Amino acid sequence: MECPYHANAADSDEEAMAWSLFKDNAWRVQTAGLGGLTGFDLSIATRRLAAGGLDLDVAEDLLAVCAASTIAAVNEKDDLDGGEN
Repeated sequence: MECPYHANAADSDEEAMAWSLFKDNAWRVQTAGLGGLTGFDLSIATRRLAAGGLDLDVAEDLLAVCAASTIAAVNEKDDLDGGEN
């Protein structure tokens, strides 16, 4: 069985740059209801990727994948441990 980290590792410099900027800005969370994670404010990360020469649409797509994957992982963790930490 392949390690999930390696299976999901960035395949390009653009993907690696998007993941790095996503992680730098992941504290800007969007929540709903009782604090459930629904998304991230990625406006700064998007602008920084575009300023680095990446097409704006590509930057938005890459960051959307980062956000969706992170939300899925958080929700899966919460399902497994009953929402504790």
